[in-house]
Amino acid sequence: MIPDNFISVIKLLASQCDRLGLRWAFTGSLNLALWGFILEPHDIDLETDCFGAEQIDLLHNDKATWPLHLRESDCMRSHFARYDIDGVQVEIMGDCQYHLPDGSWVRQRPLEKRIHRIEWRGLSLPLLKLPDEQESCQWMGRLEKAERIRAWLAEHPDPSTSIIR
Repeated sequence: MIPDNFISVIKLLASQCDRLGLRWAFTGSLNLALWGFILEPHDIDLETDCFGAEQIDLLHNDKATWPLHLRESDCMRSHFARYDIDGVQVEIMGDCQYHLPDGSWVRQRPLEKRIHRIEWRGLSLPLLKLPDEQESCQWMGRLEKAERIRAWLAEHPDPSTSIIR
């Protein structure tokens, strides 16, 4: 279930990203909720490239609670920022890379190949495809979440029939 206060922020971000012609997709718990998982997201995660992260930052840097920077953890690095937009926490990740056990960094397939667009409340929203979301979770060590996605996909051979409209 998507909280009511998320709706205007989702619409704002979608219209801004599309107007700017950015490559982007919702990911994380909001992505799963839009696919039809029974959960309530606590923030909005948006994946893009470095250029997209910079463009979004130009629009929202006055709302930054964590300014745009290259953030690196044990499992992931990206151009990252966190914003408070109308009371909703929004995290932007650009050019995500994942740390492999051999010490190298890897990117997933190009973002535009990992997107499934849905119609939602009069908008065309790009969602990260569930196998790609599952792969991200595995690379980040979120194995329970990856398994939940795998199990959900096994029960829903055509996941697009579960999408929240």
